[in-house]
Amino acid sequence: MDKDDTPGFFKKHKTTIYVVLLLSAGIVCIALSFFTKKPTTEPTPLPVYEQTTESSAGYAEDLETRLKKILSMVEGAGKVEVLITLAQGEETIIARDYADKNETVSETDSAGGQRETISYDTKDSAVLAGQSPVIVSTKSPKIEGVLIVAQGCGNDKVKDELIRAAQALLNVEIHKIQALKMK
Repeated sequence: MDKDDTPGFFKKHKTTIYVVLLLSAGIVCIALSFFTKKPTTEPTPLPVYEQTTESSAGYAEDLETRLKKILSMVEGAGKVEVLITLAQGEETIIARDYADKNETVSETDSAGGQRETISYDTKDSAVLAGQSPVIVSTKSPKIEGVLIVAQGCGNDKVKDELIRAAQALLNVEIHKIQALKMK
């Protein structure tokens, strides 16, 4: 190859050279991102609720405590108190055994008369394991309303953030959540 052939080589393979350079730059960026990890400052997630009490009050108190803790972390919220009301208690669904029996009896007497008797018998009983019923599932109590009282609720932006956070965390309709300013 002569010195004069070098510019011609670059002109012929200009697109290929640009693609190779771009790929090389991308690989270098990816490699650098692995070596320069930044520490995260995200709050630790709250643990999933495990039913340790069978009472609805215990369930509501646990939710209130967890919600109060997370809402108080919202910038500008200040001190926070939370009250949650439940529509009903915990619902336990047990396994059931159903048995249906249908019986039809047709009779003809000596005079030629006919009679047909139809009987239905339905039995419904709980499936037992020893002396206890078999539990299929347990449904948590339905949340009826949420009241948030916070120092920062004087600020409409903070109030809206608190309401939306409660809505997202508890899956409750927004009209069932109220936020008030603490005195």
